[in-house]
Amino acid sequence: MPEEENTAPETPAEPGAEERADDQLAQEEALRQAQDDALRQAQDDALRQAQDDAAALREQLAAAAARYREAVLAAAPEVPPELVQGHTLEEVDRSLEAARRTVEEVRRRLAAQAAAQRVPAGAPLRGGPELGGLSALEKIKWALSRQP
Repeated sequence: MPEEENTAPETPAEPGAEERADDQLAQEEALRQAQDDALRQAQDDALRQAQDDAAALREQLAAAAARYREAVLAAAPEVPPELVQGHTLEEVDRSLEAARRTVEEVRRRLAAQAAAQRVPAGAPLRGGPELGGLSALEKIKWALSRQP
């Protein structure tokens, strides 16, 4: 038995129905494209705003760190300002601690150096050299060497 093709009878199309469907698809595509463009624009605007906010916050942080650095240096006059740097509060604190360690190390070394070079106050005792351990001949040689 020959197989019959299963074909549905074509329904007569309304005149212009295909054109209307194409127009509707084109309108939907245009609407979707407009929505995509609006979404991209909103995302770009939000990104620019976030970048601007981040830049403003970085500037505020740098200004706060500079004010903090000045306050810290005023409270620690023994620390040279050149040794304290930083763009954040944490960096200033770490730098200050390192500067304090450096100042303490320099003080310690200077104190040790001063102690090593310390000269007793006052004049030395007057008196001649100790001749008690010399023989009679050595004493005579020493006395003769001192005569002009």
